Amino acid sequence: MATARHPKGMKFQLTTAVWGPRYTERFLTITLPSLLASGNIPGALAFGDGCYTIYTRPKDAARIRQSEAFRLLSNSVASRIFTIRWPWFFDQDPIRAHWNLWHRAIARAKKAGEWIAFVSPDSLWGDGALTAVARQFENGKSVCYGFPLRVVEETVVEELTHHGLNDSSAISIAPRRLTELALRHLSPLTACYLRHCSRFGYHPEWLVAAVKSEGIAVRAFVAHCLAVDPARVELGQTAPPTMNRKEEVALMTDSDEFVAISLTPLGQQASWYYNHARSDLVSTAVTWAKNYIPDTLHLWNQSFHFHCADRSETTWRRADLSLSIRALHQFLVFVAVTIALMAKQRGLTRAAQVVAAAVQVARLHRFWRVREPITLFVPSDAAFDRAGLPAGFASSTTPAEIRSFLFAHVGLCAWNSEQGGEIVHRAANGRALTLRGGAHPTVNGCRVIRRLLWPALRDLGIDLYEIDTLLSWSQSLDQSNQTPDPVA
Repeated sequence: MATARHPKGMKFQLTTAVWGPRYTERFLTITLPSLLASGNIPGALAFGDGCYTIYTRPKDAARIRQSEAFRLLSNSVASRIFTIRWPWFFDQDPIRAHWNLWHRAIARAKKAGEWIAFVSPDSLWGDGALTAVARQFENGKSVCYGFPLRVVEETVVEELTHHGLNDSSAISIAPRRLTELALRHLSPLTACYLRHCSRFGYHPEWLVAAVKSEGIAVRAFVAHCLAVDPARVELGQTAPPTMNRKEEVALMTDSDEFVAISLTPLGQQASWYYNHARSDLVSTAVTWAKNYIPDTLHLWNQSFHFHCADRSETTWRRADLSLSIRALHQFLVFVAVTIALMAKQRGLTRAAQVVAAAVQVARLHRFWRVREPITLFVPSDAAFDRAGLPAGFASSTTPAEIRSFLFAHVGLCAWNSEQGGEIVHRAANGRALTLRGGAHPTVNGCRVIRRLLWPALRDLGIDLYEIDTLLSWSQSLDQSNQTPDPVA
C-alpha cells in the first residue's frame, strides 16, 4: 500500500525540557550546537518552517537567553522559552516531568499542524540526523523511531573539549565519526544488553550483538518514539496507545542515516548491571509487557545497525541471525507472559499457572511452530476442578504434558463467536475443533462463557475465550520428541 506524502512545507517543532546547571550547560554547549549543524535544523528547514520550544525554570531561562547558542538558534528558527514557576514541579520523577511538559508541546504542535521531535538536553545529534527525520514526515510517515546510543559523559565531554567545545558555533560531526566516538565511549547501560553479557541489564530494553571492528546491531523491546505527527497519531503517556500501520512507521535503522548520542554519567543506574545475571527471556518479557506500546510489534524483529565502517555483509548477516533467533524466542515468551498476566487478572488462576509453566518449565518457545492466527480457549478454574486436576497440576506434571494440554486449547484459526453457524478447524495438537457461533457459542460442545479482551493480544491478532470445560488432550499427540526448531 502506497504511503501518502505530506503537503510540501509541513512545519515542525523541536522541544526540550531542561533544568539544573548540569543539563543546562550540556544543552547549550553540546545539544544546541549539534542541532545547528548544516544537516540538522538548516537541512530540516528545506522541508518546512520550524520552531523550538524550551521548558525550564526561571533561573535556567535567564542563563539560556544570555547564551550565544540560543542567539544562534533564534536566528535559525522561531524559539520560545516557557518558564515553569512551580518549585514542586521539578521535584517529581524526571521522566514524568518531561512527559508532562512534552505533552504541552504536543498540543501546540497539533494545533499548528507541526510534526514534533523530542530532544533530550544531554544529546548530540550527528550531522544530517534531523534532516533524515524531516524527510520521513515529508514522505508521509506519522511516527518515527530512532535510538540515541548511551555513552559515558565524562570521557566524551573530555574528548569534545579538546576540539574546542563551546556554545558559540555549530558542532558538525559526520555520522560514521560520531558512531565511532560512541562505540569507543559506550556506556555500561548499553553494553550490559550484549547477548552474552554476564551482567545483563536489570531493566531489559535492548538486545545487542557486537560486530567486531565495525559496530553493533540492536533489537528494541521497550521504546518511545523520537518524533510524531500529533494530528495523525494520538500520543499516550510515552508513546502511541494504538499500533500504527506499518507503512506509516519510520524506523531509522542505519546510523549512516540517523545517529545521536545520549551523555550518561558513568555511575548512572549502575544498579541495573551491578549483579551477575544472564539474559532471561521471562524477566525481559515481563518488562516488555509492563512497558508495552503497540509499535514495539514493528520494532522487535528489525535490527538497528550502528557502524563506523562499511558493513561486511556476511558478518552483519550472522549478527542479525543471532539476534533474530533470540528475539523470536523473546517474542514468543512475551506473548505467553502477556496471556498469563491477562488470565491472572481475569481470575483464571489455574490457566495462568499452566501458561507460566509452559514457559518456565516446558520451554514452549522452542516447540512452537504455528504461524497462522490463533484462538486460545482458556478453561475457568471451575473447569479444572470438575476435571479433577489438582491445584498443583501445572507444577507437578511433566513438560510434555504441559505442552500437550496447552496445544489442545489453541485453535489454529481466527474465530469470532458472534458470527453464527458451525465451522471445523484444528487445534495445535492436530485434533478437530468444532466451533459454533451465535447467541450461545460452543467449542466441541463446551460452553463459551465470555470473550477475553486485552489490548496487547488484540494487537497480536490473538482471540481468547473463557470456556467452562477442559478440551480433550493427550500427551501422545505432543510433538516433544522432535528436535526443537529455533527459528520456526
